Amino acid sequence: MLAVSRDEESLMTDCLRTPDDRFRDLPSYGFVSRCQDARGAAISRLVRDGWKHAWNGQSFMAVGVVGPVIGAPPMRELARVIRGCPPPLELTGVGHFVEEWGERVVSPALESFAAG
Repeated sequence: MLAVSRDEESLMTDCLRTPDDRFRDLPSYGFVSRCQDARGAAISRLVRDGWKHAWNGQSFMAVGVVGPVIGAPPMRELARVIRGCPPPLELTGVGHFVEEWGERVVSPALESFAAG
């Protein structure tokens, strides 16, 4: 369990609020905090920029569409950020732990890597 101080909790809450005081949905949150000084935001921006500009390898993404934490919409957004990443394989009826559905992922992944 991650221990978060009251100040950090307040900062995170402020970074996730919209102007009308509702919380942002994760897809619109975009994986990188919109609050420039949020804990970890600078590192997240560096990683995002690395995937976008420096990555030159192959990639494949499989996504469980019923994932309670991160579903298909933000993962589609992430795939668009990763240079050369094809659209994710979306697995219906699958939640967060895609690795438990390896049989449904292996063939499409191998085909994707073979196609280059």
